[in-house]
Amino acid sequence: MLKTIAWKRKALVALQRYYPGDTIHTLNGRLVSTPTNTSVQIGPRAHVEDEYGAFMNHSCLPNTIIHNEQVIATCTINIGTELTYNYIKTETALAKPFLCDFCHAYIDGKNTVCPTYKREED
Repeated sequence: MLKTIAWKRKALVALQRYYPGDTIHTLNGRLVSTPTNTSVQIGPRAHVEDEYGAFMNHSCLPNTIIHNEQVIATCTINIGTELTYNYIKTETALAKPFLCDFCHAYIDGKNTVCPTYKREED
């Protein structure tokens, strides 16, 4: 489900409860070789334009991971909770880098240095 949240941005929210390890969604759509503003990277030079993935926002402390084409819960996610993933872990480079509201790092992909995200989690 899409929901408009603060600053008029859209977010994807859970319609049911998920538990760690649950597959929430399989990314599916047009494959592109370079990142777009709405794509999700699923492999080297492989990005997918998924109708739901396009609305999954970044979080330094996400509740999902992207593994291949799967969106997988990393913790218990309650109904109505925004689904997020960490762009630093997944995206080699972003089509549109941004300043993170949480950690204030400039998020541009895997080379981002974030004070919150710990690389040993990879």
